[in-house]
Order: sequence, then structure tokens, then C-alpha cells
Amino acid sequence: MGRLPRALTPEAPARDEFGAELRRFRLASGLTQRELAAGSWLSQELVAEVEKGQRWASWYLATRCDLRRGRAASSRGCGLRWNGSA
Repeated sequence: MGRLPRALTPEAPARDEFGAELRRFRLASGLTQRELAAGSWLSQELVAEVEKGQRWASWYLATRCDLRRGRAASSRGCGLRWNGSA
């Protein structure tokens, strides 16, 4: 089993908030980081970095999350706030 996820707080920078929302989406969907990454044609490492707030998610990742949820893709992807940074 892996390590426990690092605690993220609402006061943290926007990347942490986005990462926390991505993690909640992934866990609610019953997916591992590897499964989410494979279904989005991305690496597990990238998903992990986004969840830890170390990297911004791309529009592509947010859009793929929307498609995994069975929704039409939107600029908000996964219902998450996206700032346009890659």
C-alpha cells in the first residue's frame, strides 16, 4: 500500500485546492491514480503531482475528467477551477 495522502487545506494555494478536488473526484469514482492516468492517456506521476499541488493540471486533464464522468467537456473540467496554466 502507498503512503497516506498529504493533507491539503482550503487556505493553501489554488494548486493545492485543485489537487484536493481532483483527488476527491478520483476517489469518488473508485479510481487509482494509475487508472485515471491510463484512461486519460497521461502518466500516473503527472496525476500524483497535480493531486499534491506540485503542478497545475492542464485543460486536457480537466476535460478528460469530465469525459470520465460522462459529462460534456467544459472549461471547468471535473467541476474543478482551472486557471489556464499548464
